[in-house]
Amino acid sequence: MPRAFVLINANLGTESTLVSKLKKMPQVKQAYFVYGVYDVIAEVEAETMEQLKEVIAGSIRGLDEVRSTLTMVVIE
Repeated sequence: MPRAFVLINANLGTESTLVSKLKKMPQVKQAYFVYGVYDVIAEVEAETMEQLKEVIAGSIRGLDEVRSTLTMVVIE
């Protein structure tokens, strides 16, 4: 199963709301509010690479709270 870690910069003050929304998505296995360069880290898993792409590019990046993302696809 394809898996990725998505590092997210959230709009100021929306971090908790974003984590709550991410945790409701079936493909998001974990979501954490973190300190540092990024505000939120989400672990995403899907049946296919195409589904993974759709979840990240459409569902996650389409959320109003998301300002920018960096995706790291797990290869091993």
